[in-house]
Amino acid sequence: MIECAIDGHVALPTLKNPSANTFTADGLLQLERTIDELNRNSEIYAVVILTNERLGAEAALRIGLIEQVVARGEARFIDLFDGEDQREGVNAFLEKRKPNWRGT
Repeated sequence: MIECAIDGHVALPTLKNPSANTFTADGLLQLERTIDELNRNSEIYAVVILTNERLGAEAALRIGLIEQVVARGEARFIDLFDGEDQREGVNAFLEKRKPNWRGT
């Protein structure tokens, strides 16, 4: 029911229970064990759970998965990390240390 791929330091468990990705007691137990294993792996920095289904921006907004929908080309994710403090915050998180903020 759950397949898990690793891409660098990111774990990508995918729920494989078509069509509605509903859970059984066994499925929930398997998910819990998978997440526990990933939490113990010091090489994993992030876990992104995939449902094997595509979700549009408006639906993601409606269910609270995202906070805002912008027009295509209006904003780029990478622009959020354009300042020195933003890069320091990300690097500190990935290196599991406190950030050294410079106010920039």
